[in-house]
Amino acid sequence: MKSQLSFWRKRKTSIAESVKFLENTVNINSGTHNLEGVKKVGMIYKGELEKLGFTTRWISMPTEMNVPATCMPKSRATPASVCY
Repeated sequence: MKSQLSFWRKRKTSIAESVKFLENTVNINSGTHNLEGVKKVGMIYKGELEKLGFTTRWISMPTEMNVPATCMPKSRATPASVCY
């Protein structure tokens, strides 16, 4: 019983932290043409993805499109370990 209680306390904290993380990123002005805001949100998610073991790279868009680069994550998992 004690271990179950500990699990749920940690889970509740995790959910609260996740909601706070999403709230913080959603509140960043990152509309398509706000290059600075999009880059800021991208850098936040880049850091979180790398903590999970992903590698990331930025893909630049043509200047005339006036849109920011895109952060592309790539899993280090082997194809056999990916679940569909």
